[in-house]
Amino acid sequence: MRSSGHILRVPIRLFSIVALTLGVAFCIAPGTSLACKHYDEYGFSVCVDLESSAYIRLPNVKRTLFNPTTEKFFTRHADNLEFQRNALHVVLDGSPHAISEALGFAVRWHLELQPFYDSTYDFTGSGQGMYSILGDQLRTNINGRLADSYDPLFREYYLDLLPQNFFIRLGRQIIPWGKSDGVYMLDILNNFNLVNPENFNEQNVKIPVWAANVTWNATPTGSLQMVFIPQYFPTYYAGLQYKGGFPVQGGFGDFTYNSVAYANNILNGEFGVKLPTNVNLPSTRLNNWTYAARWSDQIADVHYTLNYAYTWTSTMISYPNTGNNLTASAFNLHPHRIHVAGGSADYDVDVGNEWVDGTVFRVESAVTTQDVYYEGIVGNPIDVTHWGALFGVDRIVLKDYLDKPIFFSFQYWQDWVLRRNNNCTTCGPFANKFQDVGFNGGPSGMRGLYKSLSTLYMDKTWMTGDILDTYTSVVYDWQYSDWWIQPQATYRVTDYTTIGMGFNIFAGSKQSPYGEFTNNTNVFFFLRKTLL
Repeated sequence: MRSSGHILRVPIRLFSIVALTLGVAFCIAPGTSLACKHYDEYGFSVCVDLESSAYIRLPNVKRTLFNPTTEKFFTRHADNLEFQRNALHVVLDGSPHAISEALGFAVRWHLELQPFYDSTYDFTGSGQGMYSILGDQLRTNINGRLADSYDPLFREYYLDLLPQNFFIRLGRQIIPWGKSDGVYMLDILNNFNLVNPENFNEQNVKIPVWAANVTWNATPTGSLQMVFIPQYFPTYYAGLQYKGGFPVQGGFGDFTYNSVAYANNILNGEFGVKLPTNVNLPSTRLNNWTYAARWSDQIADVHYTLNYAYTWTSTMISYPNTGNNLTASAFNLHPHRIHVAGGSADYDVDVGNEWVDGTVFRVESAVTTQDVYYEGIVGNPIDVTHWGALFGVDRIVLKDYLDKPIFFSFQYWQDWVLRRNNNCTTCGPFANKFQDVGFNGGPSGMRGLYKSLSTLYMDKTWMTGDILDTYTSVVYDWQYSDWWIQPQATYRVTDYTTIGMGFNIFAGSKQSPYGEFTNNTNVFFFLRKTLL
């Protein structure tokens, strides 16, 4: 009866949370609104919109977690509510005419604020609110904690200077590179906030960086871009908060990767002793800056880029203070300097053949040296050189048969470890493999020297005015045979209001990158409302 009672509560909670998601937005939204407000006499415009979303777990499961306070494992029913976030998005853009006239070239400024509140942590009965440390760090970005760096209230604020043949952007910004979607080899100037890795709107989850971003239009078709980034922001994975020298989040977050939770539990005392961690972020001295350059040009109908970046590993690397991970009495965390060199190209076919015209072929490749992977069961950090390559094709299909055809995109990506730059004599068993994000202590969570995955994306609009939009995205990992499938539908109620519903479906091994979240398969709802 107890189990049945809990199952019966799921639809009630789902209804109340969906009602909250939709109701909050409708209550805040005014009855009439304009798509941005322009103040031409002052030379600026302002746009305001609201997004509210909720993710509801579908499987009825229990989770076993390690408590760093009691230093014991405990089992508890998994919360039904994974996320319920409300975010206000305010964008201001301006063109100070007087300054532009005085300088003799155009000047623009941009300010973007995104305050959010995640009410997930207020559902203390069976939601994330059970774990107060998560709410303290992740509930909002206006309390001066995690969000100051990884999910900031002031997301982007920069000044654009446009002297002849130049584009100069100074300030905190997002800088897209590369020609791939969801796979990152060249697009590495902004790391990610992966508290909710399902919400992969890059503008929302990329961590803005302070940068000087300078582009010189050297020829009619070619341009040289130089980027200088003085401060390092590592990719944030749920569970990587540090306090008092110990990781305290364990694996409490719904989307804490196995590898992170596994390491946290050991450091938090799983084997009877707590191991302190010393965190060392690079300073802002010139020798610690990220330096990057990209040449973009066109040959015939092929657009291409040549890229180079002298930067840091996307995450902090955990180094044992002595020996290896089995003999260490403490761990030192700091990133490692890497070199990334590569390029990209795309070709839009136009040869007078209706069977192939309109097809876009994309390729992207990069060699990364001095990167760090964790090798073997023991998981010692090893300096590696690896090569990544991606091949993609985009096309609108069935346009002769459908009034509203389907956009189709397919990608194949591979990563190959070319060499290990230092020998690992203490990596333990499986020293020819590396720990992946699904790793939880066993060999099934390890990848080989070669790793590959494919992505598929299809989008179709319906009804007059394309007010209904449906899409499906699929990620398949060939080594682990695991899946992430996300079908979604959005409906534009008015020009200012859009509602949507979708699913995140995970399948695979409990120690694979996507299969580890099998029990997190969910349905999600969202509402977007233009306020101004």
